[in-house]
Amino acid sequence: MLARLERALAALPQWLHDPDLWYSMDVNYHPPRVERLYRKFEDGRIFLHCIYPCGRDEALIHPHPWPSAMLVLSGRYRTIVGAGAQRKRPVMVMESMVSATPEADYRYTMDNPAGWHSVIPEGGPVYSIMVAGPRWSRWIPEETLAIAGRLTTLTPNRVSELLETVAGLYAQHQRANA
Repeated sequence: MLARLERALAALPQWLHDPDLWYSMDVNYHPPRVERLYRKFEDGRIFLHCIYPCGRDEALIHPHPWPSAMLVLSGRYRTIVGAGAQRKRPVMVMESMVSATPEADYRYTMDNPAGWHSVIPEGGPVYSIMVAGPRWSRWIPEETLAIAGRLTTLTPNRVSELLETVAGLYAQHQRANA
């Protein structure tokens, strides 16, 4: 998945200046609120996220329906992880702090179909880039299915603002890591 992330990052600059290339979603049904831009990439998707702070006990514990790799560009969050193949939330077994700046990014993968996690931003919004592969052939949590059709899109102005912010952070990242 990290190789897929690298391929997406190589193509990203050409996409960051055209809002028409992106779909948007305001994931606000459960903390943390996530402003999401996404588009097709290879046989999966690339996502740009702005994730807002929330309380530790509020954060949604969830699995991903696909293998994924993340690049955290800016901000910090606590993540709690666990694994379980059942439809109910598993025992969470590990907690860590993820912290990144454009000069010192943080990358990780979620490539276990039984993996669950929560993200708890602290001190301000977190900006990240995520790539996902094709969906795993397994169930999706019922609460995810229930809200999927009710999420709203972001305003065109907000889409442009997010693209501008990510473009700036990613340009800083590229300069610092050249």
